[in-house]
Amino acid sequence: MKEHPPANKPKIDIERKKTQEYPREFFELQIQLARKVAQILKVPLSEVLLEYTSLYRRFNLGKKTDASNPLWQEFIASITDENVDEQAYQFYLKRKDIELPKEGNKEKFGCFTSEYKPKEGYVRMHFSNKEENGSPFDDENLSKRHEELKRMFEHVKSNCPEAKVVKGSSWLYNLKKYQRFFPPEYTQNPKPTSRRFTGLSGWGQFLDKDMKIKPGAANLFHKKLAEAKSLDELLDSLPLRTLEVETKVEDFYNFYGIK
Repeated sequence: MKEHPPANKPKIDIERKKTQEYPREFFELQIQLARKVAQILKVPLSEVLLEYTSLYRRFNLGKKTDASNPLWQEFIASITDENVDEQAYQFYLKRKDIELPKEGNKEKFGCFTSEYKPKEGYVRMHFSNKEENGSPFDDENLSKRHEELKRMFEHVKSNCPEAKVVKGSSWLYNLKKYQRFFPPEYTQNPKPTSRRFTGLSGWGQFLDKDMKIKPGAANLFHKKLAEAKSLDELLDSLPLRTLEVETKVEDFYNFYGIK
């Protein structure tokens, strides 16, 4: 796995607070990547925005991207190549307060959310910062995070007894302070994935807890983006890779002492 200079790693603040607004710069970063992808692939920018940015989700169009969605088509038809940043930001402002129906079997436990996939037989875990002060990864919050996860997996065992596996996908799995919340089996064989551009599992690393852009992460991104000469190099421009992890659900039950 490719290592990045420790000094350039983003600060441990975390992905988002739902009630806050994404800054304009967050859209600019993503569209800069999309522009470079379009340049390397020699295709129009409009053809890569769906796959290489999180605009679809930021517009509250749903989790699963669909190029034929009428609202997405409305956005694509309205943009001009030289002013996409501002147009994307304005489209987001119009859509940001729209609430979508709850998708799947999601349950919240403090900073964590479990999403049970009954057809596939696994639980997907998500994280968002709910701490008002300090980092959710501070030592004094360790017991709080463990209690949240214990409650989560007590719920899973009682309500999703068919679940066999727990999965996660995020840049956060690069962080030792995040890994320590989980059984060691869960994070011992992380796999980098390129499926990281349509959600916060990759882009979230650029935001601090106040939804401001982290300058160190953004500067490193700009540097790597400017140096990229191929699609592979381009896809490695985010400072921290998105990692996929998984293990048996029994490892979580044993780790949190759930009988």
